[in-house]
Amino acid sequence: MTFIDSDIAAGIRSWRLWTTWAWIDTRQRYRRSVLGPFWITLSLGAWIVGLGVVFSILFGMKLENLLPYVCAGVILWRLISGMVNEGCLVFIGNEQIIKQINLPLSYYVFRLIAKQFIFFCHHIIIFVLIAAIFGVVPGPVLVLAVPGLAFLFLNGVWIALLLGMICARFRDVPQIVETVLQVTFFVTPVFWMPAQLGSKGAIAYVNPVYHFIEIVRQPLLGQPPTELNWIVVLVTTIVGAGVTAILFRRFGRRVAYWL
Repeated sequence: MTFIDSDIAAGIRSWRLWTTWAWIDTRQRYRRSVLGPFWITLSLGAWIVGLGVVFSILFGMKLENLLPYVCAGVILWRLISGMVNEGCLVFIGNEQIIKQINLPLSYYVFRLIAKQFIFFCHHIIIFVLIAAIFGVVPGPVLVLAVPGLAFLFLNGVWIALLLGMICARFRDVPQIVETVLQVTFFVTPVFWMPAQLGSKGAIAYVNPVYHFIEIVRQPLLGQPPTELNWIVVLVTTIVGAGVTAILFRRFGRRVAYWL
């Protein structure tokens, strides 16, 4: 068994440990707070409503059509950006533990993904409320959101592993990634629709992030994702996981020395 195989297997076997610590991380962040992590949900909900109202006026669209779309997009963007940003620091932030305790590196990644899942479960409440207010009924197609989410978290694993290694070696990368994410937010159809750009809307389809959002957002809105959405997601998953496996097999053992 190669290093990456044994590390991932050991990380999966320690699922009780990283799920418990993910919950503890969440509670510790909001210790002595009455609402706890729901403060993030409240602030995000206010931001989504404000964003939806402003852009419904600018785009001349009905609020009941745009707000559920924006809400789902922002929640999924927050999930993706959270996994990417925290993935950059997944090993750096656990430097002392990595140097002192022999745990698989994938443990820290799974712990990160579990914490992001907890945040997502809090945030999705916003969409449920908005969907109920505006009468959005996804219907049976809603089940397609489950494999969509599974692919999001699966890609979060290889992204965190890859960025965690790179950022442990090159400490300027987290700032670069944060800047790239800020730009990506505006060029990704999170709060706008590709159709609004007319013939230039094709720019959205070359953006992999758009397709990862769509495989979950469309089922939430009662529409199935397109074949193109799934093709891009599958190709990105295979290529990304393959490249990460090669690099992790070669450099994974050096992470502790880079910290």
